Amino acid sequence: MRDFNPPHREGRATDRLTKARLAAGFRTGHLAAEAHGWPVGTYVAVEGGRRPLTPERAARYGEAFSVPAEWLLGREPNDAGTDAACRAVRLDAVAVAEVPLEFASPDVAAVAVAGAGGRLAQARLDAGFRTLQGAARRLRLSISTLQSHEIGRTRVGVAAARMYGAAYGADVDWLMTGRFTGSAAGRAGPTRGERADADRVAELVSQYRAARRPSSVIPPHPATPVSPVDLAALLGSLTEGSVRPLIVAEVVGPVHGEYLRAGDRVLVDTGRTKGLGLMARAAPGGGVRLFRSTADSSGDVLGTVVALLPKPS
Repeated sequence: MRDFNPPHREGRATDRLTKARLAAGFRTGHLAAEAHGWPVGTYVAVEGGRRPLTPERAARYGEAFSVPAEWLLGREPNDAGTDAACRAVRLDAVAVAEVPLEFASPDVAAVAVAGAGGRLAQARLDAGFRTLQGAARRLRLSISTLQSHEIGRTRVGVAAARMYGAAYGADVDWLMTGRFTGSAAGRAGPTRGERADADRVAELVSQYRAARRPSSVIPPHPATPVSPVDLAALLGSLTEGSVRPLIVAEVVGPVHGEYLRAGDRVLVDTGRTKGLGLMARAAPGGGVRLFRSTADSSGDVLGTVVALLPKPS
């Protein structure tokens, strides 16, 4: 019988997979596989070097553990500027035994129910989602996003609480604070409410995504106007807690290297006149001319373009 010795076994790929799992807060491979709905035997065998770490598996595990798939395969990350790539660099700098201390990663199996992440996990389970994978499919979000909220790596804010509350039938105030006052309104418990329909959940997911990227909702391609839902979330995130003058302006003249055209209407944040991005300058005859700024851009910058607005009907 041929001796099966996969090429990744002697390399550092399985060490990287173990480090990524520990940094994500999973004390054992068994716990990680159960949480994500993977076959336990397969995952444990892959991490132990008894089964190959294929590109498909690397992509699945990389998304769950917030590291690049190519890094798990023993190569260097393609994009060194991403959060996942930076996380990989940190993991390469420490030994396996040092990962939990270096990343201060809580044991997912021991997350306190008193915390927002624990309440979120409880709401997910009460809603019938035994794994993060099933809930992520319902919300159309990455598994790593849900995991990050449940283990406390990412704060559960208002937009996230509304989104999860609708998807799980959970009380939003209870998710955020642990206080439940819905019994007076006839709710049997904080996780026993009515779940929203798919359209409402999708709307709240869109609001959550917009709140996470307040700097711009201009699509890279094609030039699609921002939706009313995303625009409302954008305006709320830009103006919350401070006065940020926002103006609507019409683009004049050709925009070299961009897909916007003369006559398009854009929303300009005049509180941001420096940095990288699509910037606007006031045109002599009215309207604005756009340019792609660099780190050393200066001059009469009106502000940063943050949205392409729908044309008036």
